[in-house]
Amino acid sequence: TDGAPVTGNTESKIKIVEFSDFECPACRLLSSNMKTIMLEYGDRVSFTFMNYPLDKSVNPNVVNDIHKNAGLAAIAGLCAQEQGKFWEFHYKLFENQTDISPDFIKETADELGMNMNEFNICLESDELRDKVINNINTGKSIGVSGTPALYINGRKVHYWNSSEVIKAIIEEEIKINGK
Repeated sequence: TDGAPVTGNTESKIKIVEFSDFECPACRLLSSNMKTIMLEYGDRVSFTFMNYPLDKSVNPNVVNDIHKNAGLAAIAGLCAQEQGKFWEFHYKLFENQTDISPDFIKETADELGMNMNEFNICLESDELRDKVINNINTGKSIGVSGTPALYINGRKVHYWNSSEVIKAIIEEEIKINGK
C-alpha cells in the first residue's frame, strides 16, 4: 500500500484497505458507506484506497472491456493525489459515476482547482500507470478477483455492503488492538 491514498489516523493499528474501480456500481455503494464510517471512526482507523480497475487497458486479468474509463480514472485519481485532492476527486467520481469519461475527468479536476497543465501531463505518466498496475498485482497476489474488495487488518470483509458489519469488525479490532 506504499504511496497509496490514505485517510484517517495513519498511526492507527486498525488498517482498512479497499481495492476499487471508479466505474464499479458496488464500489460506489462501498464508497458511500466508507465516507460515513470514516466520519465516525476516522480518528481510530486508517483507510487506504487501492486501484483495481476492471479495464483491460491496464488490468491484464480482464478479458472484456467491463469499465472502459476505469484505468484512466485510476491514473487520474493518482494525479489528483499528487495535487492533494485525491479524496475530493474520489468522491466526485463516485457521486457522478455514470458520467465518467475523459472529458468529465478533466472537468472535475479543473472544478476542484487542480493545476490543469500538471494534471494533463500527469495523465500520460508511465510511472502512475505502473502504480495502478502494481495495485492490481498486489490485489491479485492476495486473491482479489473483483471489486470491491475490503480488508480490515488483513481480514477480508465478505459483507462489505453492510455498514453494520464493517463497524462491528472495526469495533472488534479496536478491542483486540486498541486504536
